[in-house]
Amino acid sequence: MNKIFILEPKAGLCNQLYCICTGVILGLIYKRNIYFQNFHMDYKNEKNILHFHEVIDLSQVKHFLKTIQPSIQIVDSINNTSEIVYLDVDNVHNENDIYKILSLEKNKNIPLLHIYNPISTFIPDKFQAIYHKIKLLIKFNKKYLTIANYVKDKLQLTNYTCMHIRMEDDAIDFMMECSKINQYNKIINVHRSLYLKELNLLQKKKINKIYICTSLGILENKNNNFYKNIKQKYNLIDKQDVMKEIQEKFLGNTKDQREIFGIIDFIIATDSIYFVGCDWSSFSIFIKNHHDASKKNSQLLGIWNNCKKIDNSV
Repeated sequence: MNKIFILEPKAGLCNQLYCICTGVILGLIYKRNIYFQNFHMDYKNEKNILHFHEVIDLSQVKHFLKTIQPSIQIVDSINNTSEIVYLDVDNVHNENDIYKILSLEKNKNIPLLHIYNPISTFIPDKFQAIYHKIKLLIKFNKKYLTIANYVKDKLQLTNYTCMHIRMEDDAIDFMMECSKINQYNKIINVHRSLYLKELNLLQKKKINKIYICTSLGILENKNNNFYKNIKQKYNLIDKQDVMKEIQEKFLGNTKDQREIFGIIDFIIATDSIYFVGCDWSSFSIFIKNHHDASKKNSQLLGIWNNCKKIDNSV
């Protein structure tokens, strides 16, 4: 019987999807089965979780595994939970080389090893193609497909363009931390100018059906007014236009479950004929990967590169 890696996806939606991809690769490398424990429904509240299979459908990933390594499986349950050993490492999600830790003798022989969410580790070149294939094969529970299709029907989304506007407070804080650029207003101006430039181009091309993926306007954010103004100016569409209906019909009061909204946007964005995203956002990169695989047009705005040019001394 194979030993098992237990992973627990956490944080934002696409970080959790990356955790799934990484977990499968680690299972292949170390010849272990994989078990995914729970799914985090709001990155701000670690107690807000659902059972993994209530959210994620890995049937296509499982089928793919059978074709490349039949002995490795994604299991739906585990016995003897009292025997689980938790990896003795702080902040596994920041570890960029998990292999040196998993290869230690003390870890290699543990039957049920919980390795948390190692989303920052590098993927060996040999497994890059498999990793990217898995990204495309992860699907969501039918419940969320139903909600996304309801939104599309209500908003009459056919042959539509989609744009991901990533200007929520957590995004700007993340960019400032990672880039070491402590110039909030300048970073905001870069985001605004590039999004406005693209919206003006789309407007000139008479592309009027533009669906926006964003949490702006749903949760409290400094850039809510900016989004409110451009939504009106460019006649943009988003899930907020039918929020009352989807909450009454499907979700109830779910403003504390940000990742559900992310899933709805993810599905709608994947189905768009043209996608515009943010070059540093994992969500945008995921959608571009799907568009590339489907031979649909997409682009990522050079927000990160332009922000890196900001003079941080002023």
